[in-house]
Amino acid sequence: SLYKVRVEEPSTSVSVQQEKNFFLFIEGDLSGIQSFIFQMHNAQKAAKGAARRLRGRSFYLSLLAEAACRKILKALELPPTSLLWNAGGHFLILAPNTTKIKKRLEVLEKEIVRWIYRKHGNNLYMAIYWTEASPGEIKDFGKFKEEALGTKARRAKLQRFASIMRERDLFEAKGKVIPEGMHCPVCGQESRGDEPCPVCKKYEKIGSRLVKADCDCLIIGENLGRGLNILDVEFDFSTKDDLQEYLRSGGGTVKEAVFFNTPDFLPSYGGTTQLGYSFKYVGKGIPLRGERPVTFGEIAQFSFGPAKLGLLKADVDSLGTVFLSGLKDRKTGEKMASISRIHYLSTMLDTFFTGYLSKIMESLKVYQGLCHSCKEMPGVVEIKVVPENFEERKEGYSVYRFLKDDEVCEECSSKGISTPYITYSGGDDLLIVGPYDFIIEGAKVIRDEFRRFTGQNPNLTLSAGIAVTDMKFPMPKGTMAADNMLEMSKGHIYRTIGEKAPKDSVTIFGETVVWDSTDYIGNEIVGFDQLMELGRHLEEDVRDGKVSKGFVYLLLELWYSTFAGIRDDELERCRRTRKSYVPNLVYNLARNVKDKDTFAYYDDDKRLMNLMPWARVPVSWASLRTRKRGD
Repeated sequence: SLYKVRVEEPSTSVSVQQEKNFFLFIEGDLSGIQSFIFQMHNAQKAAKGAARRLRGRSFYLSLLAEAACRKILKALELPPTSLLWNAGGHFLILAPNTTKIKKRLEVLEKEIVRWIYRKHGNNLYMAIYWTEASPGEIKDFGKFKEEALGTKARRAKLQRFASIMRERDLFEAKGKVIPEGMHCPVCGQESRGDEPCPVCKKYEKIGSRLVKADCDCLIIGENLGRGLNILDVEFDFSTKDDLQEYLRSGGGTVKEAVFFNTPDFLPSYGGTTQLGYSFKYVGKGIPLRGERPVTFGEIAQFSFGPAKLGLLKADVDSLGTVFLSGLKDRKTGEKMASISRIHYLSTMLDTFFTGYLSKIMESLKVYQGLCHSCKEMPGVVEIKVVPENFEERKEGYSVYRFLKDDEVCEECSSKGISTPYITYSGGDDLLIVGPYDFIIEGAKVIRDEFRRFTGQNPNLTLSAGIAVTDMKFPMPKGTMAADNMLEMSKGHIYRTIGEKAPKDSVTIFGETVVWDSTDYIGNEIVGFDQLMELGRHLEEDVRDGKVSKGFVYLLLELWYSTFAGIRDDELERCRRTRKSYVPNLVYNLARNVKDKDTFAYYDDDKRLMNLMPWARVPVSWASLRTRKRGD
């Protein structure tokens, strides 16, 4: 950047002048992501192919951001290293601060915004803004990003499409009336009957192609005549063998091949090419039965108890604050929020959510078949599954699950189906769909692995919302419910003695609690870990006949009779002051729990007594897991 400033504006002195604005930071931020991914005009008619569309739309957005970055870099004649990061629909480019580049940027911004508006209307918007900076300003890059770029970002998002607003042809009312029954059930645009329109079918095709076993890489180039054309950048999927054959036959327009989830991408054949090779992690994990993706309806049936789906929405807490003031020298307290450190932190977070997350989720399996030895293991349950496909529905199929941790042989493990469906993950957030009980257990696994990944750093925490829905509940509404629960976790204030806990929370079954009570020793804080331990114990005792289902439901009735109707801002205080449930609980414990060891578990350290104010979590878990299918 300093060199280009010197070449294009030779009158500028490049002596050590900390106040001179040599640099130009160009930021792009895609908004409308969730409404675009989960768009649905008619939930019932759009149910078919919904999984493929969700996956396809999510991946399309990553391609849109990639295309915008490439278009800017090419037009400004900048090397790929000028792209500091691109994750989660957000990118940052470093450029020299010259008059020529700023004039080009004004034209580029209009071109990109105009292209997106023509293709997607006001459903999607990419805010592109830039600001000058001196070497002195970017020493504390976190502060610069929050104050200078942050101000530009907020203004750009409040003035959507301002740069193209005078182009009247874009905003003229079309006035076209679409006949009844001719709407696309997904986007609402004109279509043939109740079939998805060609654009929505395109997203289905992307989602289907992405997860196929023969999809090794993404090829990027110009004038390919195939695949997707986004902002004059063309993308297509390919296998490694097909790519090599294509290059041998003179496919010179391919500029780059990006391989998925493997660093083994270098060509093994002879000869040279101008093609660039790289790899990236893509959260493309979905349940597969053979080569066929398992539908959401089938995934729900993998659950114990009722056929329900769990939707997990999670992201990193206060990441902007970490970038702003969290990178400090431990000894001196001096801020160390340089570009390289922020870039590295951003890259590692993206690696966790796009790469490592898929590996974590692989352990949550059901099994299509078990050998005689594994089938005889304790806790094995056979689950009958009714496929949504009409041709397969007559016969159906079975899967096997374990009530507790499974340790199957290697042969049986190879027959496993990884159940979580990673709808999208990247940047610092994720959305995963799966059997409700796997999702609840998997949420804690993700949080624990994230803590391990970050070296137990107390400033890097994760909050989550988990929605449990029926198998036919519209996915967009389920996602909204999970998102609302995530917001509850983000706003969680645990009223303790002279202290409040950080966000670091999960919301499920109407309760918002911190993940781990041991992180807040001495503050009387109840955590998700304690409540799930009680829930699993209740479930086991119901299965063994040590306590009745009626006793479990009684606990829920006691909770409602004591705490229902209390305002959220008063609930935490009332949990510690209202004890009207105590006499009834003591009486029913003595009446319903006859086994001494079982009674001792619930009575030890007043375990059940102390956890009753949060009883909805363990009771809901135990009642769902022990419910018979169809009840």
